[in-house]
Amino acid sequence: MMVVTTWRFALAALLGAASAFPQGGFGNLFTKAPPDVDNALREKVTYFYDMHVQGKYRQADAVVHEDSKDVFFGAEKIKMRGFKIVSINYEEGFQRAKVVADIDTEFYFVGFGKMDVHRPVVSSWARDDKGQWWWTVEKTSARETPFGRMNPGPDGDPAKKIDGEDLGKLIEARGIKVADLKSRVKADKDSIELLSHKPSNGEVNILNDFDGPIEISMQADDFPGVVFALDQTKVEAGQKAKLTVHCRPVGTAKKPDLRALLIIEPLGKTIPIKVTFAYPPFDEPKPGPAPAPAK
Repeated sequence: MMVVTTWRFALAALLGAASAFPQGGFGNLFTKAPPDVDNALREKVTYFYDMHVQGKYRQADAVVHEDSKDVFFGAEKIKMRGFKIVSINYEEGFQRAKVVADIDTEFYFVGFGKMDVHRPVVSSWARDDKGQWWWTVEKTSARETPFGRMNPGPDGDPAKKIDGEDLGKLIEARGIKVADLKSRVKADKDSIELLSHKPSNGEVNILNDFDGPIEISMQADDFPGVVFALDQTKVEAGQKAKLTVHCRPVGTAKKPDLRALLIIEPLGKTIPIKVTFAYPPFDEPKPGPAPAPAK
């Protein structure tokens, strides 16, 4: 699970990186501050990211504002090899600042492996009445992390802000077709036939030929006596999950067709499964009369 979380976090930040750099360069980001103010901030930022390079996150906490410590400790920490302060934008009479840094790091994206990346991140800093600078979290719906701000999706997961178009462009820029990735997860059948008049079961196997783990969620029609069940929702590379449909029919009449929709992440693929019900032996449709011969 850690691998999934890490690449999602890193990929979301990478896709959002373009917004960290304003159009036309950095000139409009920089407002010249008094040398002592600027030097003090650069010293704290350098210390903060140096501790991340060394993996000493507890020491990095020394420059985290008290109001932001819970966020800092709860944020995922990504190992990085180095960094460079690119620009600083001062605000509120040099009491607050946005620091843009170039981070040398890597992420593993299932489907094409580990990648070295340089990406910009923006961090927020506040200066107290004693002139000390602190890494801080602004009051916003975005998720602030040591590696930049990430806007949450509808369910609060920042990784899910990536839309299919952006993800597709990132993948295809590396010579990999999204359709090829999606084809690596497939079901061994797309329909199941059950009985209408007595108990029956049906199964569909979901095969993961992807290079990393997948997560499966499901939406299914609700009908009395019918239960859809996945034996697992997290499937490792080379493994499979099983969808079982149990029918304990209420009555013996012909049942309507039902559908389940399997949602495969991180591929954003959906697999529809159709469930049909056979006519009871005593209720099969009878053939109509033969048409009269033409005169």
